[in-house]
Parts: sequence; structure tokens; C-alpha cells
Amino acid sequence: MAVKTWSSLKQVANEAGAQLLNELRKNIMIQKKVATGDLLRSLKYKVVPSGSNWKVMLTGNSYIGVLDTGRRRGSKPPPVSAILKWMSVRKIKPRDVRGRFVKPLGMAIAIAKKIGRDGIKGQPHHIIQNSLKILNTNSVQSKLREYIVKDIQNQLILTLKNKNK
Repeated sequence: MAVKTWSSLKQVANEAGAQLLNELRKNIMIQKKVATGDLLRSLKYKVVPSGSNWKVMLTGNSYIGVLDTGRRRGSKPPPVSAILKWMSVRKIKPRDVRGRFVKPLGMAIAIAKKIGRDGIKGQPHHIIQNSLKILNTNSVQSKLREYIVKDIQNQLILTLKNKNK
């Protein structure tokens, strides 16, 4: 059976993808994990064929995994440019021992090195895991059942029409 014939299933996958994306964005904002907004803007989904089914692919900035699971000790440090941007958004202005403002580059390099050396803990809130729970709700599952029945009915009608020709 060609994947193109399961149009209702594709529609369910599209709706599930949209719900997942909204839930993920909501959870990121609830946990106050928005600094620049780049991550939220980067999140997208698309529905692609996978064998005889449809698959929802979620894409976004590579550091979304770090948000949930953390960064292990001894891993590659984050880019200094990202730390500088974060410092700017958070209005972090380093000072020297006399209290005078200094350029943030040195502090950004130190922060990046420390993150690379010691890692950072993931969030105990499991933002991605909790967002995936939306797919197990009754509304998604009942829509899935409804659309599968509709697709099976359409397949039967097509089969009967082809046999009667």
C-alpha cells in the first residue's frame, strides 16, 4: 500500500507535530529557559514518509539536547560567541578587582572553558520528555483511531471500485 494513500494518517501526524511543537515551546518558556529566543525560533517540524507510514521530524538548534540532558564533563566547550550573546542578553557586565567595567571576552572564554571542563547538569524538568507526553493524550489517540478508520474505509472503497471496473 503506497504511503500516499494514507492521507488522513499524514493529517494526524501534522496535527501531532504542531501540538508537540507548541508543547515544547510552552515548556521551555515555563521553565524560563529563554535568553535570546533563538532556540524557540529554530524549532520546526515536518512530516516525512517512512516506509508505509509517516514520521514527524522535529528540528532545532543543536543545543536543545543540552537543555534537557546537560553537557558531559570534558566535552567540547560551547562557542565563545554564544556565551557573549548570552551575557549581553542577560546584561552581565564583568568588572575588574577595582570595580571597573572590563570587556566581556575574557569572562566569556573562562565560562566556555569551565563548561567544557566540568560540564553542566541537565534540567530536572525534562522539557523534551514532558513535551512528548502530549502525544499520549486521549485526544491524539482518538483522532488517530478516527483517521485510521477513515483511511481504511477509503482504501476499501478504492479497492471495490477497481474490482468493479
